[in-house]
Amino acid sequence: MVIQNSCRPIHYTFLSVLFQLILTSVLGLFPAVGQETNPYRIEVLDGSRELLFSQDKYWEKATFSYNKVIKLSNKKWYMWYTSWKTLKGGDYNGHLCFAHSENGKDWVKEIPGETEKNNNIIFGSGNGRNDGVVEPDVFLNRHDRKFPFRMIFTAKDSSDRMKEKTFMMKSANGYRWVDRKVIWAHKHDSQFSVTPLKHNYRVDLRMWDTVGTKRYRTVGTATIRPDGSTLMPQKQILSVYRYAPFTDIYNSASSKLRKGDYLFLPTLWDPAYDRIAIVSAFSVNGTINLDTTDLTRLLFDKQVGWATVSPGIISTGKRGEYWIYYIGRSESHDSKAPIGMSAYYRIKIKIIKAGRPFH
Repeated sequence: MVIQNSCRPIHYTFLSVLFQLILTSVLGLFPAVGQETNPYRIEVLDGSRELLFSQDKYWEKATFSYNKVIKLSNKKWYMWYTSWKTLKGGDYNGHLCFAHSENGKDWVKEIPGETEKNNNIIFGSGNGRNDGVVEPDVFLNRHDRKFPFRMIFTAKDSSDRMKEKTFMMKSANGYRWVDRKVIWAHKHDSQFSVTPLKHNYRVDLRMWDTVGTKRYRTVGTATIRPDGSTLMPQKQILSVYRYAPFTDIYNSASSKLRKGDYLFLPTLWDPAYDRIAIVSAFSVNGTINLDTTDLTRLLFDKQVGWATVSPGIISTGKRGEYWIYYIGRSESHDSKAPIGMSAYYRIKIKIIKAGRPFH
């Protein structure tokens, strides 16, 4: 079923709402609130799932979180991922780590040229200083030959009473970063998805919407200039709080397709039962169509408590076929377990438009 969602109120009769609530409570279904035709659809390709790696370093033993993969050439793939050796000390007591690969499947956890360092940590001491980097997205500015890598992330500002802020940095090689600057003087509490445009950057991010006494996680977007200044302020583009039980959108996981169309692969969260559903959405001509088909069971061969897809799809070389990278872990959002099992994966999807593979 498809929900057309452009963040505008949708009106229902009392009986229809009551019927949907009964279905939701009894069957655990999304309510059917619209049958708009989505010009795109996704197929997850059977047998294409690959386990990349799990926790095998002591600075990873508590958990993994968001990651990002960039394919620079056929034999040069980079990954940035976040890990924690302990959950004590909060989000900023973790690490931003680096890995590289020749095929996108088999990864080496090291920083090139720094093998004597004996770890692959870029940022974060993990010793209680709260100097970690969270919710990062790494992307390329191909106009900057000297410093082509860019990263937007959340961190604490040690020069301003450890306030949480959104920063941007640049790098010549992807693992030594310079020129930290503040973009926004607040945090967003979820992974960013950045798309380089012709002259600027589109940033899809976490926002919040307050309805009565409750706050719901939503997806917003903004446009910033290469120097980090804001061109278009943040605005909300997607919410699901009207469509119980999965009332919160945790991340955007967006990718640009063509002619201004975008794919989203967000994780929806049901706070009442602490469960998730990974779904898809397509933005076409500014209107977002959310397909409520739960893809989670297709991404994993076992039960997971939490999972998110990384921003940025990567072509496999076949028409309409792409790799997506994602994390799965045993503990749920509200789990009290001190240590869980986490791993990173990839799987192939096919994007089909109007009955034919998208290219």
